[in-house]
Amino acid sequence: MVEDAIARLRRERQQWQRSRLKGYEAQPQRNKDGTLNYMVWDCGVPGEKGTPWEGGVYWMEVTFSKDYPQRPPVCKFVPTVLHPNVYPSGIVCHSVLAEDWRPGITLKSLLTCIQELLYMPNMQEPVMRRAYNLLKRRPQEYNKIVRAQARDMSPTCDSSSDWD
Repeated sequence: MVEDAIARLRRERQQWQRSRLKGYEAQPQRNKDGTLNYMVWDCGVPGEKGTPWEGGVYWMEVTFSKDYPQRPPVCKFVPTVLHPNVYPSGIVCHSVLAEDWRPGITLKSLLTCIQELLYMPNMQEPVMRRAYNLLKRRPQEYNKIVRAQARDMSPTCDSSSDWD
């Protein structure tokens, strides 16, 4: 099973290198011996232009199971972000990572889904109460915090904030 997952992830890496999405990053982490760990990737998702998320690159650790692509990966923002569909731990809650998962979903399409989730949260399934309440009751304040996150997570800024 692990061999099948790694073979699939190698193909996805080759596809990524041939037709990478502008502004996105995706690469397997390296083991201590320098070899690639195809089961854990570092991925950067850019904030969509014209949204409060614009300007930031939101880094995630994407962890694949030995059952990939039959099971979805776990996506975790590092550092976490203030968002109704992101647990305080940074783990993303999205239907595409649960009941809507299909083995044909690639890392590339997953990253675009997560970018869309950033600016179009699913308010029916919030997992971070603070973010949900701010967005629902005080959207201007929520957007102000999101814009600050974008500045903190811009490619030219090394600092990060704890938004939990």
